[in-house]
Amino acid sequence: MAKKNHTQSRADVARKIEEKKAKKLRRDILLCVIVGGLVTLVVLTAFLYRMSFQTDFAYQHGTAAKVNGYSLTAADYNFFFYRSYYEYLNGATDASYGIGSRPDETKALSAQTFSEQDGQVTTWWDFFTSRADTLIEQTFFYYDLAQEAGYTLSQEQEDDIQYDFDEKIWFEAEELQQISVEQYLVENYGKGMTEEIYLKNLRILFTANFYIEECRNNVEISTEELDSYYDENRQDFRYVEYRLFYLSGKSGDNEKTDASMAQAKARADELAAAAHNEEEFISLCETYQQYNDEFSYWTGASDLRREENRFALTYFRQWLGDEAREPGDVQVAEAENGYYIAMFLDASDNEEESVNLLYFTISGDGAAAKGRDFLETYEESEQTPEMFFSLSEDIRDIDYTGEYRKIASISYEDATRITVPEILEGWCFDEPRQSGDTVLLTEGSSLAHVALFESYGPVASRVLAYNELSGERYRAWNEEELAQVQVEHGFFFYLNKTL
Repeated sequence: MAKKNHTQSRADVARKIEEKKAKKLRRDILLCVIVGGLVTLVVLTAFLYRMSFQTDFAYQHGTAAKVNGYSLTAADYNFFFYRSYYEYLNGATDASYGIGSRPDETKALSAQTFSEQDGQVTTWWDFFTSRADTLIEQTFFYYDLAQEAGYTLSQEQEDDIQYDFDEKIWFEAEELQQISVEQYLVENYGKGMTEEIYLKNLRILFTANFYIEECRNNVEISTEELDSYYDENRQDFRYVEYRLFYLSGKSGDNEKTDASMAQAKARADELAAAAHNEEEFISLCETYQQYNDEFSYWTGASDLRREENRFALTYFRQWLGDEAREPGDVQVAEAENGYYIAMFLDASDNEEESVNLLYFTISGDGAAAKGRDFLETYEESEQTPEMFFSLSEDIRDIDYTGEYRKIASISYEDATRITVPEILEGWCFDEPRQSGDTVLLTEGSSLAHVALFESYGPVASRVLAYNELSGERYRAWNEEELAQVQVEHGFFFYLNKTL
């Protein structure tokens, strides 16, 4: 009996061991199922959490940035981000690195290096974010000032806002790409962008820009200080008008040699001696242009320059600034790879009064006839500045289907010879004008210039001195004020990090 009991005890032990193993296996399997389920749940939750922030609602309501007491959603922020982005691309060159270069538009900006210095990498996303932040800081600082001052937009300014939208958005979408405005905005300005959100921020941006000019143009400076400043810088401010031409001093294989430079010098002197007036100069330059081969940067004939002497080509500033200059005087100047030839045409010490006028152009077939029709209609109206622009709106071909269309209205205030359109200079300054005078000037049959003279303004010399002095003082004040304005990025700002 004793042996039998011993055998049963060992069997019981083996059974219990097997039962424990099976129980442990079941527990391990259950644990794996629970852990696996939890991991799946966490991943799914994170995915859904992420996706919940990729909705239009999130972009339109989640705070991406705060500045100067204003909150911007991700869609608001993207308006300024892409505004800066497209503005930069429009001026970018073929440089391979840094400022002037352009990102690969097929890759995420955050995955491309803009620059690297001392081991610090700046991506294109960092670069455009910095530009957007700067634009936002400036915009909302001045927009806030405008609101506090009760600043309101004129009808002309309202028209400028609508014109900007029509040109940059409506025309690109409806006419060029033939898609809806909403689709175009989402494709080019990011998720959640709508026409309403775009126009809201466009209005804020333009209001700020208009008010910047308001601030800049209201710096108080006495006439005595203006006259003194102008006299100290008279030669720099002097208005000069001259024609310019260039002859390359390189040989046919694009190499500069003593012989090729000597030949260019001989041709330049020959041209200068033969030109006695503007017509002869223009004609001779057209002939001598044959000596500028495909490698020459100068691709046209003579170029008419109208500018303050300080902005004239360096080689000729002292010569142009000499009060003894006479129309028809010609000067040759050696440059690094060739020779410039200049003919002096006119100069002014800016003693005439500045002018205030309204102006627009009409382009396309029938532009001149449409301009004449407009002036006839205007002369039968109340003939007020408001009516001038109001009636001109009828010319604007918003659908771009007509043979002609009006280009944006422009108000010139305190304009000088340099700032008025070249074609209007003689009409504005060479004979007395009266308030209400109108003019239609044409360039061929497809471009018409229409202007209304409102009044004379301050003497041009004071306008120039004021622009310079007020600009210096405004920039100093602006820099000090904007240093105190800082964009604070919010949670929804990082939705764009994958751009």
